Amino acid sequence: MRPRLLSRPCVSAQPPRVAAARSLTDLTPVAPNERSQALFSGWSNRKQRGRIMSAEQLQRASTFRPACHRHAGPGWLPILLLVGACLGSLAQQGSAQDSLPVLLPGHPVEGVITRQPHAYGLNLVAGQFLRVRGEGGAGYGDVYLRLLGPRGDTLQRSHALMLSQAVQETGRYRLEIHRWDEQDSVARRYTIRVDELLSPARYAARLDSLRSDPRVAWLAQHAIPMRSLASDDDDFTDLQPLREAIGDARVVLLGEESHASGTTIRANSRLIRFLHQEMGFDVMAFESGLYDMWKVWQLIQAGHEPGDAMRQGLFGTWSYAVDFQPLARYLGQQAIGPHPLEVSGVDCQLTGRLSRQQLVSELRELVAREHIGEEGRNLVAGFWTTLSGFMSGTRDSLSTRAQQDASSDLQWLAERLADAGGTRTAAEGRTLRLWAQVSRSLAEYMATPVTSEAYGDHRDRQMAQNLVWLAREYFPRRKIIVWAANPHVIRQNAAEVVTMAGHTVTMGQGVWEAFGGRSFVIAATAYSGQFRWTAQPPSMTYTVVSDQDSTFELEELLAATGLEQAVVPLRNVPPGGDWLRSPILSRPWNYQSFLSAWPDHADAILFMRAATPRTRIPR
Repeated sequence: MRPRLLSRPCVSAQPPRVAAARSLTDLTPVAPNERSQALFSGWSNRKQRGRIMSAEQLQRASTFRPACHRHAGPGWLPILLLVGACLGSLAQQGSAQDSLPVLLPGHPVEGVITRQPHAYGLNLVAGQFLRVRGEGGAGYGDVYLRLLGPRGDTLQRSHALMLSQAVQETGRYRLEIHRWDEQDSVARRYTIRVDELLSPARYAARLDSLRSDPRVAWLAQHAIPMRSLASDDDDFTDLQPLREAIGDARVVLLGEESHASGTTIRANSRLIRFLHQEMGFDVMAFESGLYDMWKVWQLIQAGHEPGDAMRQGLFGTWSYAVDFQPLARYLGQQAIGPHPLEVSGVDCQLTGRLSRQQLVSELRELVAREHIGEEGRNLVAGFWTTLSGFMSGTRDSLSTRAQQDASSDLQWLAERLADAGGTRTAAEGRTLRLWAQVSRSLAEYMATPVTSEAYGDHRDRQMAQNLVWLAREYFPRRKIIVWAANPHVIRQNAAEVVTMAGHTVTMGQGVWEAFGGRSFVIAATAYSGQFRWTAQPPSMTYTVVSDQDSTFELEELLAATGLEQAVVPLRNVPPGGDWLRSPILSRPWNYQSFLSAWPDHADAILFMRAATPRTRIPR
């Protein structure tokens, strides 16, 4: 059944008060128009006080009159007044739904959105498949879609201008376009279109074709299933095939497809325990500050509660997530055992209160104690003031010249500290060399404004340099696990991923150039489910769009195997898997599909059928 084409122009409409109206559905008898009468006819046929009340009778009864008061009794009056108020609200809602412009295949629409959402109607039949796609806004996530069913319930909220839905119910659907920041009054232009609308028969045939695809059988045979993601599951027999895939790699980089999935935290946490207990990895480096995580490890070693220690230096997307707390406890337990898993960081950014509160004072004391440059007197005038202002978060108030001068002085300090480290005992020299690397990393961070287009490349390049330095200088002959976002860990960043992630250089590529096959990248992805960033309320939960293209994506093929979670090796692909070396759509970042030959970027794929939102620990 094709949706009917309305001749009215596309107009914006504010979303109805759907949640409020639906919460009163069971109390609302009938509305004064045909559509609402049909929707609520089941309710209107129920007996009330021994008789059936029509819509007309209910409307008369809801009017405050002495006769009504006498017939209904005092106890009924508040309910009848409420019913009368709801009738008007539902009438307005039905009218608004009917007046929406209808979105049709082959007829894209354009609009300009500011703060108020725009809305369109979709007439759909049960069994159909719908995919909507658009472009516009100021970038990924600036404008998003929300789909409501015929009953007004939210079916999905997509974090971008794309969604797909297998239709379960015939009726009028409502598609809303929202701004991420509802306070942003800058007008944004967008285009939205029905990308695909399949009849029930064609959609059923598509699903049959997916299940019978020979690639599904190949994946079912060669993927390494993960039995569970439980934090207390230390039976790693299911992951033993991963030993052969990783081989003698010294650095394993674990990616995540979004900083908003609790499932990815649980999956990576179990992989970390496997690598630590079964393969001898003994360093755990995070996408967080080099200085911050050094201090976090000192707190853990001193017996500080590990979760609280992490929250002082590790990015909050992990440290405040409920799903991360079992790994934090594990790191604390192992710190006092015979085989600790030492915590470290690779980022040049300042990621916690430890760097903001302690770094400058500790560095200043070190310079004075080591009599570096006559106790730092030959540093540029205002160096410590500039550095303190930068650390306290007042970067925007500092001149570019002051930051560049401070950056140059940090590089000078790094050379002096490294030289001093070569004349001390092993332990003292190791600490001084770490301070030298912290200074180099901070110098790079200060040299490039965060708003610069080059910032992403500078950051990843410095993360690679930090990680290579850790592996060669600070943790020689030790095996390192790294946890960061997929766009940081993958190699030879795909062109489309670059557009979204904002950089062309990747940490993973820098590590590959330094260690070659002794580095191993596992990039994560998910087929369906929901996601939410740790700091966001439950109302800001988004849907993973499970079908993003008319061709089969890698996630669809993996989901068709029936696996809940699995690792797919890509480095040495078994016979019959050559198709993986050709471009195929997959979702390496924020659940958006990109076309590439993924063995060029990663050595394995960590697949999860369903993402779950990250939940913040109680305050």
